[in-house]
Amino acid sequence: MLADSYGRVATDLRVSLTDRCNLRCSYCMPPEGLDWLPGADQLTDDELMAWVAERVTPYKRIRRVEFVESIPKSPSGKILRRLLARPQQIPARELDGAVALVSGGGRGLGRFLAERLVDAGARVALIGRSEASLDEAAASIRARGGIVATAVADVTDIERTRAAVAAVTEQLGPIDVLVNNAGINGPMGPLWETDPAEWWRAVEINFGGAYMLTSAVLPGMVSAGRGRVISITSQAAVHRWPLVSSYAAAKAAVVKLTETLAAELKPHGVSVFSFDPGLLPIGLSEAALASTAGPETAEGQVFGWIKARLAAGQGADPEIAAGWVVNLAAGRGDALSGRHMNVGDDLDDLLARIDDIKRNKLHLLALRKF
Repeated sequence: MLADSYGRVATDLRVSLTDRCNLRCSYCMPPEGLDWLPGADQLTDDELMAWVAERVTPYKRIRRVEFVESIPKSPSGKILRRLLARPQQIPARELDGAVALVSGGGRGLGRFLAERLVDAGARVALIGRSEASLDEAAASIRARGGIVATAVADVTDIERTRAAVAAVTEQLGPIDVLVNNAGINGPMGPLWETDPAEWWRAVEINFGGAYMLTSAVLPGMVSAGRGRVISITSQAAVHRWPLVSSYAAAKAAVVKLTETLAAELKPHGVSVFSFDPGLLPIGLSEAALASTAGPETAEGQVFGWIKARLAAGQGADPEIAAGWVVNLAAGRGDALSGRHMNVGDDLDDLLARIDDIKRNKLHLLALRKF
């Protein structure tokens, strides 16, 4: 196993040795399966670490190698067992010809998802507020051989959002997949101590932005009789998150909007999903990792919790989250339209239980009475 500079073990890079001669690395997988390293028993730890470090995604920083007898019994270990049992995480070129629009696509998770959508064959449109970030992301995507268009817009401004959608549609064609990713952490602290303008601004971006962009894209999808809307939500949407009330309330609203939209769009062939990518080392968590706020502050308490979880290896893997998004974009999860899912779920398992999920109204944000 390897640990990165955040101390995450098995989450960011999982290595399992069935014996000292074969190494299986989930980050070195070609589309057709795992990349094997024969003769691992002849390598020193430093040589093995160097071999793996050459093959991981750029944000990984490998710190040490540790050989283990078995995969840990932890959330990340559970994900690893499924990954090794079914190594092909992202369908190869399954999105050829599709156009995917990603909000907040200039940086963080949005950029990461856009790159993986391109790898699966999609042409991507990026919307964001920073022209410089969008240009940098677009250059990276073109360097991967991808086709990309960008438009600067604040997703809380309906007129600019509609203009942005029209501009990228003219360049790439009709939008087949929308990924509502744009978001901010919002103010932190007891609700009555937060600034009302900042609190509401976070709702406008995290919920209003998803509404604005979805409403701008849906006419084209309804007219075409097909499309998929994937809204990036959070564990905070379905569980309480004290001191971050604006973020939690807004994400919960997105989950409920997803369910309602799915019912409205069912006759039109458009699927809608709420997806929680888990606690990631990129995106909104970057502010936590860079924070120096003390534990006596609300920010210090919230960000301290995030840093501690990541350091303990309890974060999520961006690659697995991206695999989920690509699979949903490709139509594998259409039977789950209207549902909320998270990175720890198993898509095949959910599909196998789809009758039970629908009958018992599972994976919905609903009141339970007994």
